[in-house]
Amino acid sequence: MKAVIDGKLYDEDTAFLVDQWDSSHDRSDFNWCSECLYRTKKGAWFVVGEGHANSRWAKNYGTSRGPGEGIMPLSNSEALDWCETHGVDADLIVEYFEIAEA
Repeated sequence: MKAVIDGKLYDEDTAFLVDQWDSSHDRSDFNWCSECLYRTKKGAWFVVGEGHANSRWAKNYGTSRGPGEGIMPLSNSEALDWCETHGVDADLIVEYFEIAEA
């Protein structure tokens, strides 16, 4: 999947896949979703996702909501938050972000 957002091309075929997350719901559950975090060659972050009617990827179909998919650009801090929220390995996080030791 690829998209042009704010004049920038986000293409999962040319970006590096950092990590993938799937919800614990069955694919037929309205809460199901799946997301992949990517980083472009120039260092931009984005998520490619798909999900059912209760996910952030849902689409409107007339008066109801159903499955959808899309691309969402992320700032560095949003990408870090995504990593922390979705349980990305600490070594991988340190590789991409400036992390201060506690």
